[in-house]
Amino acid sequence: MKKRIFLFIVVMVMAFMIYSMAFSQGESVKINVFFKEFVLKVKDEWTNLGRSVFIYNNRIYAPISEIVRIMGGEAALDEENKTVEIKTYKDFSECDYLKGEKFVYGLITEINYEKNEVEIEQHFDDNSVEVFPVLKVRKDVIILFERNENKMNISFNDLKVGDVIGATLDKNGYVRGIILSR
Repeated sequence: MKKRIFLFIVVMVMAFMIYSMAFSQGESVKINVFFKEFVLKVKDEWTNLGRSVFIYNNRIYAPISEIVRIMGGEAALDEENKTVEIKTYKDFSECDYLKGEKFVYGLITEINYEKNEVEIEQHFDDNSVEVFPVLKVRKDVIILFERNENKMNISFNDLKVGDVIGATLDKNGYVRGIILSR
């Protein structure tokens, strides 16, 4: 009798294991795809996507994050909600005062494009910290142009005398981010 109960329990455990393995996977479909090397052209610049692109049912599938990055934006995946947020611009983090960073406002009075420097006439409020008027701009600076609800990245060469900017300075005093709004 004990052998039968033991045998019954073993059979039930095995059946449960097989059942749970068979039904634990979601729906999956086997498809045939064709991998090809693709080159993407954005703003007159060619980028090789390699073999990360494939064709299925006469449609091209490519990784979103790579395409958005090449276009100068950012993509963020939220796996929990199964959503992807795409920004057509690259943003920079807020000023972190605890890490020695500073945020300053001012009117650009002079620009030296060769030395990557801007001279500002600083605007002050209650929380302002006075800085030397000539600001050295990092090579990897992120410059954000804002108008109404729209944002886009521009290059250092797009700045001009008379622009009013907000600049985030890193702990070494170099500008790491600029906000320009009109």
